[in-house]
Amino acid sequence: MTVLELTLLCIASGAAGAINSVAGGGTLLSFPVLLSILGPENAVIANATNSVALCPGSAAGAWGYCKELAETPRWQYWLLLPSVIGGLTGAALLAFGPKGVFEGLVPWLILTAAMLFLLQPMLSRWIGIGKHHEVPSVGRLIWILLFQFS
Repeated sequence: MTVLELTLLCIASGAAGAINSVAGGGTLLSFPVLLSILGPENAVIANATNSVALCPGSAAGAWGYCKELAETPRWQYWLLLPSVIGGLTGAALLAFGPKGVFEGLVPWLILTAAMLFLLQPMLSRWIGIGKHHEVPSVGRLIWILLFQFS
């Protein structure tokens, strides 16, 4: 790995961390940089590296919001199951799925993530996120759980 590549990785990781601390979505910056340096044939390694690198920031964010999380324990349990099932399903498909499928899906996954990030305010209003004491309808709850699963 060259000094330039290491420098780009450091800049991208720092910028992605800053983006994640403010609004989320830093993966849209860090993953493409990893992918460009490691090459498309190493998309699985780039994805795993990116996911592991996000863990400390996610843990710190959860710790920083522990007071707010304590006020919504019911939601934690509702969202835990689709998170675990979605993560395990994705990991299994990545590890045991046909070789090369993930590499072909990468551009579409990045595009989908970017679109969801862009549409997040509209989707939040539509499904009722931010209305702390309002119980969502069954239809909205299903959408919330599906988005969490993905």
